[in-house]
Amino acid sequence: MKPTSSLKLSTVLLKQLNLSRNWFYIALTITLLIGWLAPGVGCQLSRTGITPWLVAFAFFLNGFTLSTESLRENAHRWYIALPAILITFVISPALVLLARMLLPGGHSALADGFQLVAAAPTMLVSAVIITRMATGNTTVALYLTVVNNLLAILIVPPLLFVTLQLGGVNLRDVSMNLLLTVLLPTIVGQLANRRWQHVALAHARLIGIVSQFSILVFLLLGAVQVPHTRVAPTLLLLIVFACLAHHLFLLLLGDMAGRLLRCDSPTRHALAFCSAQKSIAIITLLVQSLFVPLGPAFGIAALPGIIYYVTELIFDSLLAQWWARKSLVSSEQ
Repeated sequence: MKPTSSLKLSTVLLKQLNLSRNWFYIALTITLLIGWLAPGVGCQLSRTGITPWLVAFAFFLNGFTLSTESLRENAHRWYIALPAILITFVISPALVLLARMLLPGGHSALADGFQLVAAAPTMLVSAVIITRMATGNTTVALYLTVVNNLLAILIVPPLLFVTLQLGGVNLRDVSMNLLLTVLLPTIVGQLANRRWQHVALAHARLIGIVSQFSILVFLLLGAVQVPHTRVAPTLLLLIVFACLAHHLFLLLLGDMAGRLLRCDSPTRHALAFCSAQKSIAIITLLVQSLFVPLGPAFGIAALPGIIYYVTELIFDSLLAQWWARKSLVSSEQ
């Protein structure tokens, strides 16, 4: 093959991959492969105790780029936040708890991992990005995710205490972890935003890329905890199916709640995504603080969180593109 032909072929392949748009999905795949095939890399990173610092850094960035004005504008719309809160912290954990009572293996570490995912709040960055992709109401999405994550500090510890089968969850430790890694960095980020808002606006894209890289590290830290010998292909498929089914149900509930409240389509899309997505940052933090100290066998509790995040990311991206096309067609008619 001639050099010019090779160059043309490479150019065509790069255009097909659209690296500028899909780099995160490619990086996500590489990260999971590294975590699975070369766990030593992630294990070394995990031993440094970086997880709580990384979570705090991620929430500092969220606070630094947070628009206080948009929160004030939507503060009176508590009636939209209420169904998102109920779906996230009541219906989602109750569904998993019911499944654990009815299905075999309900008291295993894997089942506890599902329960932890069900109790987790919304993923702040991806929920807003996916809502924007769907031409949804991003100010509502931001409002819902912030409220969701701040309430998680009060709700998640007692929720895990009631639902997890760990011989008792230390409420004080879990609460302190969330206070120090979620609330405090968010407040510090907001204070920094008031002083250097121009910096946050000027470098919003760069900060977004850094936030996405932190998500990749969370996935790597979670993947290396999973004991690979205990994960058969059939089990993996069952977990994917369970995560997708749970996510779809929460999406439908969020959309139905928006219809009952007579919200417009952009607001319904924001409510649906913010009701169904789960924070991989908080899931990773809780897995490392609650399960990893119990021994290597309990590392499998990290698997539902990893699969749920990847599932929600892929499915919601496709759904957002479909909703965006549907919205475009409606506007042209």
